[in-house]
Amino acid sequence: MERNKLQKEYESINSDDFKNHSFLSEELLVPNLNKTDGSRINMFCSHLLQNVTLKSAEIPRVFTGFENQVGIYSSSYKKANADFKIIKIIHKNKLNRLYVIQYLESKMYDILEVKYATNITESYGYAIHDKIQNHEEGSVVKKDSLIFRSDMHDDNLNLRFGINLKAAFMAYKGLTTEDAIVISRSAANRLTTYSIEEVTINVNDNDILCNIYGNNSKYRAFPKIGGLVKDQILVARRRQINDSILFDGNFDNLNKVNFSTDTLFYSEGMLIDVDIFCNNPNLKDLEDLPYYRQILKSYELQQKYYNEINDTLSPIVNEKSNTFSGDLSYIYKRAKDILDPNIKFKSSDKNDFSNFLIRFFVLKEKSAVIGSKITNRFGKPNI
Repeated sequence: MERNKLQKEYESINSDDFKNHSFLSEELLVPNLNKTDGSRINMFCSHLLQNVTLKSAEIPRVFTGFENQVGIYSSSYKKANADFKIIKIIHKNKLNRLYVIQYLESKMYDILEVKYATNITESYGYAIHDKIQNHEEGSVVKKDSLIFRSDMHDDNLNLRFGINLKAAFMAYKGLTTEDAIVISRSAANRLTTYSIEEVTINVNDNDILCNIYGNNSKYRAFPKIGGLVKDQILVARRRQINDSILFDGNFDNLNKVNFSTDTLFYSEGMLIDVDIFCNNPNLKDLEDLPYYRQILKSYELQQKYYNEINDTLSPIVNEKSNTFSGDLSYIYKRAKDILDPNIKFKSSDKNDFSNFLIRFFVLKEKSAVIGSKITNRFGKPNI
């Protein structure tokens, strides 16, 4: 209750008082501000803009109140900005889904994409805490209800960008020269961050994906959604060559990797999503080939997802009296493009492909290692 009272008090502050700041009240996140020199304050503000999402961030022990004030500008959480009704829940797979909603007062239609994890930049990203998963179709979600959040916030949406470590300033075996510090293994584990890697592969007409995740009764070339990458090999692709096709295409040989000739795609972590793009108009010709079954099954589920989106949103978009958001319009157009048999997809380098292009998304947790850069709350950089 006391924290909510502080939140209301700080929300009443006029933001014009901070209009010359690069980010609203960054400096006020620094405790004991009047006891910190200006260069350290500036260094802290630079580091705050570059911070990565910790898996288990903590509320600082010295709580300024501006953690909440700054947190409201984050994109790593979603709150209901008005009462809405859930019209349809469309599952892409076990970890990702789409909500079609209608706001009760304005009658505007919108969508909510709930992804297991989101990429920010490069391979950095965050996983979410799903707060809407217990709501069913037809239920009403009240204004200000929390839909999802990352570990950067608690349920009250206070910004949490670090952990509380016990520290001692001392020389230690010659390892603490310059800005370097020594941390314990337990501290490194508490500084675990997320990495979301995107791995894209082409499966051409003469390519086979090896059965490294399956067995003789079930062919599986890559992990299930929610499954872990095995031996750091996400996929093994084998090119069919006439001279060795009897050996390479033998079922027993497809169950193992040929490190000399196969193309290996490495990754580590949990497979959280798959996108499949197909330019092959003759998929029925592939149904009897065991090494295409998992690809075709995944592709079938994906097309079912976009068909559900199209079928749900089409009457909404085509009714002239309806109003709907730009996000809803975008996902509707994307679904129509994905389903259009006349559209030919290109790879990221703008090249044509004749069969499949598969994009995997893999979530990995990484603890701090030698060379990781951390900073304390006063901006002091350490490596």
